[in-house]
Parts: sequence; structure tokens; C-alpha cells
Amino acid sequence: MELINLSSEPIGVLHSWLPHGLEAEKVVFLPDACPGKSPLPTGTAVHTRQEDWRRFAVSDCGCGMRLMKSDIDPRDLDLRRWDKLAGLLQKIKVAWVIWEVAIIFWMR
Repeated sequence: MELINLSSEPIGVLHSWLPHGLEAEKVVFLPDACPGKSPLPTGTAVHTRQEDWRRFAVSDCGCGMRLMKSDIDPRDLDLRRWDKLAGLLQKIKVAWVIWEVAIIFWMR
């Protein structure tokens, strides 16, 4: 199984999040990867030919996904650009947590 890590997590941690019995050719961990509550971690894309793949899918499969058309050539999506995107997502995530804490504090 080929693991592609576009997240900030160590590869060993990501490997530990994968469900037992998954027979995948490739798993891509995106910048927002986290263990989640379902069999497959949140923020992953899985390429498998496994016949019983549905046991790893959950009701919210595809939640937060978008299909968009772009003029960007796939060859231009290198790791440097993914790292930049991951950094921006982390900043947004931190800002969102600060905002939630502020709301909770204000509501007291």
C-alpha cells in the first residue's frame, strides 16, 4: 500500500489510523487528515479494488468535498504548493478554535 502524506502528521501516526482489513493500492492523507469517528480517517482519498469497500465508507462520505473545474495543470500541483495550502489550512483551523473559545467565554 502506497501512502502519500500531504498532512503535517508523521507517517507512522497516519498508518495507525487505517482500519484493519483495508486493501488499498494507494491512500492519500490530505492537509486536513484526522482520525475522525468512522473506519476511514477524515481527510483521506483511497484507491482500492476491494469488493467489500463499502464497510469502510460512512453515511457522510464525501462531506466537505467539491468537484471543481480548473485551468491548473495537474503537474503544477507539487508538494511545495500542497505544503503552502496545508499551512494556510492550519492557520484557519487555529483562528476558528480561537473564535469558538471567544464565543464560549462571551456566552458565560
